Amino acid sequence: MLYPTRNKVSELLNDYKFILMFYEILLDTYSPIHIDNALEKNDQNCFVLKNVDKSHQRGRYSLIGINPKASIKIKNATIIRTQKSSTKEVHLENPITYLSDIMEKPRPPNLPNEPKLTGDLIGCFAYNAICYIEKNV
Repeated sequence: MLYPTRNKVSELLNDYKFILMFYEILLDTYSPIHIDNALEKNDQNCFVLKNVDKSHQRGRYSLIGINPKASIKIKNATIIRTQKSSTKEVHLENPITYLSDIMEKPRPPNLPNEPKLTGDLIGCFAYNAICYIEKNV
């Protein structure tokens, strides 16, 4: 099932720069790990996030991302951002500020019955990233 509908998307585009669309697939015989393994065999840049949302009793769902818009790596306060065909390096005192600025960009609307994660940044921080967040470390 594809949602929101085309009519709803047309309506929302009056107020938002972009709208995320979702396709729901019920797969009783395949786990998200099976799907991730299949995508990786085809050399896809992908990830799987498994989730249980107990606060709303929605049950389990998984998000599968394929070919992200950009990749951001931070090493020694240098940000390396790779997009489709270009790579840009920036040296900053505090890379967390750079990530915060990205999060402030225009966002899609929150629609009922869609996953809570609708874009943003997905990834992990190394243990020593706390040095950029906590001033006393």
